[in-house]
Amino acid sequence: MINRFKNFLEKEFRVIAPTQQAMDYREEILGTLLDRAQEYRIKGMEDDEMIYNLCIDSLGNFKATLVNFEQAREQIKKKAAKAGVIALSVLGAVVLLTIGYLAASFITSAWNKTWLIEVCGLFLFAIVGMVIPMPTLIQKKNNALLKLIVSGIVTLIFTAIFLILLIMTNITQTWLLFIALPIAILGAIVVLSAFTGSKAIIGEAIAFIQTSSALIYVILALRDIIPWSPYWLMPVGGAFISICIVVTALALHNKNKAVQKKVMTEEDYYTSWRQ
Repeated sequence: MINRFKNFLEKEFRVIAPTQQAMDYREEILGTLLDRAQEYRIKGMEDDEMIYNLCIDSLGNFKATLVNFEQAREQIKKKAAKAGVIALSVLGAVVLLTIGYLAASFITSAWNKTWLIEVCGLFLFAIVGMVIPMPTLIQKKNNALLKLIVSGIVTLIFTAIFLILLIMTNITQTWLLFIALPIAILGAIVVLSAFTGSKAIIGEAIAFIQTSSALIYVILALRDIIPWSPYWLMPVGGAFISICIVVTALALHNKNKAVQKKVMTEEDYYTSWRQ
């Protein structure tokens, strides 16, 4: 019996490449066939021909299985090659940025400023790397990971702007950018949710309104653009707008439920029977 199984598998496996993975898979299938044959014998079956045929039939469309195995192996190779390309790209970017940084530093002797070339270049490279998988994630509706990526992109952009302003200009209170950072992150998330149709957009919009009204008030007051009082009403106004959004959302939700209930009731009227 084992030799018949081996002959069958040797013939079938010729449709795929003779790799170590294929050999291991062939051994696995052989073990499965032998186990099934043993199970049939334990059940009292003695006809070897019937046992053999039942075991082979249990494999189903084995040629299709082997084709799928081969395709999966090719996908693994492609992923490995893609990972290699990404690694080489990262290494190449770091080398080029370092060369540019050193060249600019030796030419200008402004070592205290030229390091921005490498840091901001790496930030830009990281942003591009985060943007590339976003279309795939949008198709898969992986909203949690999308929001995390958007938050990272906004954070990198604000950090780069902060460093450039801090090193290249005499602008004071550049740290206010980090107070504005939550506003930018929440705003970007709201835009993303609107684009992807996320159900969490109402809660995110409320968080954006509350955060932005409070932080804009703080930023403007710290810059002496507005007095602290009575402009503390700005966060209060944000809270009022948030309450209006919640009330409107609940009203629309209840209205939709009433419409759905009415449709269901009418449908029951047309489809119900007394007997």
